[in-house]
Amino acid sequence: FAQLMIPHHQQAIEMADMALARVTSTEVRGLARQIKQAQDPEIQQMTGWLQQWGAPTAMPGATDDDMAGMDHSGHDMGGMTMAGMMTAEQMQQLQDASGQQFDQMWMEMMIAHHEGAIEMAEQVQGSTNPQVADMADAIISAQEAEITEMQVMLSGGSS
Repeated sequence: FAQLMIPHHQQAIEMADMALARVTSTEVRGLARQIKQAQDPEIQQMTGWLQQWGAPTAMPGATDDDMAGMDHSGHDMGGMTMAGMMTAEQMQQLQDASGQQFDQMWMEMMIAHHEGAIEMAEQVQGSTNPQVADMADAIISAQEAEITEMQVMLSGGSS
């Protein structure tokens, strides 16, 4: 779970950084900041667990170099799937977008990304490790709320 969620969170942070570097709507900018503030500490915590457990911080075949350009939307590793990951092509399309098109594409991609993280977290909710189970619950709760917020924004409402 941690070995897969770390690169998943790293991609979300990369997407958040793209939004923060652009002139985007105040709502998207705030959401990007919120995602970054939530996921940075979770990456640190999961990295700490893996070091504590004497495990590599990435699954073999799960590094950015190994995965660049691959479609990870349903990538299966050891029974865990890396759902919701954007392909290199999708990340380039996002990079090339601007203005309102960027905001809409960013939210649509982040919803899919968050849905993937929720799916991954649901796979370990019953973990016998309370820290892992707690993190899974926190990821599900936070990302479901962010999905709802983005869906409202996409529908033209305010959050």
